[in-house]
Amino acid sequence: MEDGRKNNGAKKGENRGQGRKTKASEEQVRRLGLDAIENVYGSIEKYYIHIAKESMESFPHLKLLQEYVFGKPKEVIEVIKEDEDEINYKQLTIETLRDLANNTNDKPDES
Repeated sequence: MEDGRKNNGAKKGENRGQGRKTKASEEQVRRLGLDAIENVYGSIEKYYIHIAKESMESFPHLKLLQEYVFGKPKEVIEVIKEDEDEINYKQLTIETLRDLANNTNDKPDES
């Protein structure tokens, strides 16, 4: 998408941090995290056991454990539009969609 700036502010041939990190960079961060877990807890298994024990009384620990084990669920927002007003979907944000969804679900029937 072009907005009128030459090269959209980037110098030709120069990577200024745009885009996805390299696999090597992601793997290095992953390895650092695993090494830290093993240094603190002794093993990854003991780390998961610790989180499982903490999750018995702590919802954030329970949520973290479930996201590790089952994966993070995708957030889906369903908007049902009853009136015929035109909506510019390009200008909608997640917050706007949430507000629309909450407003339609929370309104009592005016009869």
